[in-house]
Amino acid sequence: MKRGKLGIVSIFIVVASVIIVSTSIYYNNTIRVLNNRMFNELTSIGNLKIDQISQWYADELHDAHVVAENPVLLEIVSQWRNKSTQVADRDLQKYLHQLRLEHDLDEAFIFDVDSKKRIGSGLSLSEFNLKMNPFISEVIQTRQTKASDLMLCEHQDKLHIHFFAPIIDSFQVVAVLVVHIAPEQ
Repeated sequence: MKRGKLGIVSIFIVVASVIIVSTSIYYNNTIRVLNNRMFNELTSIGNLKIDQISQWYADELHDAHVVAENPVLLEIVSQWRNKSTQVADRDLQKYLHQLRLEHDLDEAFIFDVDSKKRIGSGLSLSEFNLKMNPFISEVIQTRQTKASDLMLCEHQDKLHIHFFAPIIDSFQVVAVLVVHIAPEQ
């Protein structure tokens, strides 16, 4: 009888051990599969976001370049640079304001290379700070459109990025278009 009870207990322990070990293996395998699936999904989402941000960045860089090559803008900037009247200021501000609305910009500036004067679409020239000077100098030298890094705007307490595009007249950079964008928009 003792031997019979011992055999039943032994079989029970063996079966219970097999169940526990197989359940543990199944559980660990399921967790590994779910973790891999979640990792792959998050990686795919991350790659899509990288592609979206890269496309947005390239599009904004291209937009700044195309706008700076606009002959209407060149004409208005030439009048503003040469005549420096209230009418020329107003015309350029109106153009920049329209540009800001069309492209959903926070601000648009023009920086005159010769006189160092600047004009914006009317919101705030205080956004035009010294952090932008190295970018403007590089755009003047390279004659290529460029973007800043993300910068924290002290006045609005949010991140901005700036795109700088040379305005070229007779093969010479005469002004720089600066567009000020909040990337979360």
